[in-house]
Amino acid sequence: MSHEPPVDLQAPAGALLAGDKLFRRLIELANDVAYVMDLQGRLEYVSPKWRDIFGTDPGELIGKDYAPLIHPDDLARCVAAIERTALLREQQCNIEYRIRHGDGPWHHQSSNIAPLLDDDGQLIGVLGIGRDITAQVQAEERLRISEERYRLLADYASDVVWTMELDGSISYLSPSIERARGLTVEEAKAQPLHEALAPESVALVADYFRKLHHAIQNRLPVESFRGDMQYFHKDGSPYWGEVLATPALDRHGHFKQIVGVTRDINERRRQASELERAHDDLAAANQLLKAANAELDRHRRSLEALVGERTLSLATARQEAESANAVKTRLIMNASHEMRTPLQGILGYAEIGKLGARDVPLEELESYFDTILSSGRQMHRLVEDLLTLADNARAEHAESKGAGAQDIDVEHFAHAIGAMMGLRAEKWGQHLAVDIQTHSLYLLGDPARLTQVFEHLLGNAFRYSRRGATTLWRVRETTCRREKSAESLPAVSFEIIDQGCGIPESELKVVFEPFHDSSRTRNGAGGTGLGLPLSQGIVARHGGTITLENRPESGLTCRVVLPARAKP
Repeated sequence: MSHEPPVDLQAPAGALLAGDKLFRRLIELANDVAYVMDLQGRLEYVSPKWRDIFGTDPGELIGKDYAPLIHPDDLARCVAAIERTALLREQQCNIEYRIRHGDGPWHHQSSNIAPLLDDDGQLIGVLGIGRDITAQVQAEERLRISEERYRLLADYASDVVWTMELDGSISYLSPSIERARGLTVEEAKAQPLHEALAPESVALVADYFRKLHHAIQNRLPVESFRGDMQYFHKDGSPYWGEVLATPALDRHGHFKQIVGVTRDINERRRQASELERAHDDLAAANQLLKAANAELDRHRRSLEALVGERTLSLATARQEAESANAVKTRLIMNASHEMRTPLQGILGYAEIGKLGARDVPLEELESYFDTILSSGRQMHRLVEDLLTLADNARAEHAESKGAGAQDIDVEHFAHAIGAMMGLRAEKWGQHLAVDIQTHSLYLLGDPARLTQVFEHLLGNAFRYSRRGATTLWRVRETTCRREKSAESLPAVSFEIIDQGCGIPESELKVVFEPFHDSSRTRNGAGGTGLGLPLSQGIVARHGGTITLENRPESGLTCRVVLPARAKP
């Protein structure tokens, strides 16, 4: 684009945008980036979304030339599109180019640009809407490479690779078909199914297609097919192939086509037939001996298995009983200790209030009731934590048998937690800020247990923060490492950043102990000391970690890191 303007204007092009508050508001809420350039190619307005996508403050770009932001290989295409817009005064759509991120890497962007005119119809600049398509471009590139790799492998494989549409037509056939059946690719693709297969094999195909159509129409899982099929060679001789066919689905789970592989098993079937005949001859001579040996062996294995099961069952039962007794004893001791103080407060102040109700001033009576209510709430929290402890014991038993685990969409799960706890923050007279920066990741676990963890951690943040404070709920993609391994794996970091009183450094290592006295760590705010140990146990069973970190400016950061995987 030429840097000499065809029209000398007094007012900047961005004035039109600045004068329309509704339009500006719509632009600020959009997921795409809006920008305005004057006729010299200088940026006069960049919408706030620029910061989220490209990591740069839009204010730093105002008054600067757009060209340094564009990849050198794409600049000529952008200049040509802008010049066409200015010359023809027509909108230009889907202009793709690379643009520099604030941290250095290049992002792919697609823009629609249009001429910007003043009230007299004079051209004063160019208005553009840009969309970040980096993920789409990368996905298309991976798909292209995958398809090229698949086609290369299929063309040179000894097995016959093919794809079939839902109507039974062959859309692809590898060249190995000629070596297998003596037919060219074109001849085999044009051959009707009843000419290519023996009647029994045609019936197998028809039955599979009936099941496939039924599954698709009723939105049921589509199953793969595996079996031996009898084909015909070009000269009419039989040809046996082992067929593995799998329905290919798109990312939404919709059927696309069937991908199959046919392997030559003629020699294997011949050898199997000979082996079967030899086996029959040998079996006839040794039938009685084998039957007797098999019966004795069956009884021996059955007895050994029974003894092993009984021994293991007794050992397990004894271990569980001893462990349960130890836990029960400790729980009763700690619970009785925790209950004694609030019960004494409730009974003592209730007795004082009853005896002196007529003579005690109203203000003093109110303080008695405040103490009774505070002690009652403490008792209520203790009972809730004890019930949760019992629920978690049952959950651990269920998880040991593989129950409760399922795929959890991280983005949906994080937003649901934020919405639920945002309402709870309002009841505390506080605010919950939500920052979800993760996409396309799954957790494998129990959503109910993980929800319980974040309810407790966020509830702690509200409880130990002042009214009017803001707690941040931030979810980001990160990595973690397997135990005794340097391999980095995808993970999700859930962060709760409060504006509370923090925890003394000397107490950070003991807050995860059951029945820890929270009055020492949170300025006497109270608590049973069960919540953090319970949360740590749930997170540990999901392969994750919980860490607490004081911030110098006051407050506490609680971070939960859980292993994750990409969406299928």
